[in-house]
Amino acid sequence: MGTKFPSVNVNQYVNIIDKLGTVSRTMCVYCGNNNVPSGDMWLCAYCENANSGSMSSIKLKDTSLVNSLSIVTTAIAKNDFKTAIIEYDKIITRYGEPGYMYNYGLLHFQFSNFLVGAIRYDRKGFMEENSILREQASIVASTAKKILNRAAFMCKTDMSTGKGNDLTMYTMFIISIKLRKMKTARKAIELLNQLGNQYLTTYSEMVFNAEAGRYPELVNYATELVKKGQLSINAFYYIAWALFKDRKYADSKRILDALNKQLQNETIIALSNELEKATSSY
Repeated sequence: MGTKFPSVNVNQYVNIIDKLGTVSRTMCVYCGNNNVPSGDMWLCAYCENANSGSMSSIKLKDTSLVNSLSIVTTAIAKNDFKTAIIEYDKIITRYGEPGYMYNYGLLHFQFSNFLVGAIRYDRKGFMEENSILREQASIVASTAKKILNRAAFMCKTDMSTGKGNDLTMYTMFIISIKLRKMKTARKAIELLNQLGNQYLTTYSEMVFNAEAGRYPELVNYATELVKKGQLSINAFYYIAWALFKDRKYADSKRILDALNKQLQNETIIALSNELEKATSSY
């Protein structure tokens, strides 16, 4: 018998999210998007990289990095992924650490998804353009996987040589999730727990259970994050997703509507669209 879906205090969560509107935004040093931070360490609501106050304070003084990230985010907003990738390559040259390599891989996946989304089935003739888009998307996705595997190798090397820490192990976890290597992801959580970072361990458990389709367990871990001082706004997104999967559409929508007021996150928008389709066919 599976775990019973826990009760969710939607009113409380919506109130917490609404109050985040008064919190100053902080730029993620990996993807350049503005976030609602909480505590000395926080997870980016866009790329899910782990940021810390001290890390942000140091790197945000780097004007070159800030300018590059601004170019990247502006290009992505215009669906100009080629410019974004060229600019991010400059960041990789300067900051060769796994977190940046991981985000570089995500950028390629984003480009691949954009190419797939550009495929249209109302074209006349043999749809040569669709074939080109499919081939390009496949090549870019393959490149993304190679980049993430390289980032994973960097994490392993850093841990084996003593240069790594809890942030390195978390990066190893999130890379494994993106590559759907669930056994490796589970091992990373165990090692992360041994390193004593309960915040990153709990967040990783939440994401792992989301990917595994264990939604009651997901909500339990997300609720634990909400109760702590170092909550991540992503915890509310995952709760909304679990509610959606459990067909609690009204509750899911209330949380998503509150989140949409705080962040224009494509994952939040995508889930909102899925929710709208599900409820319109009801």
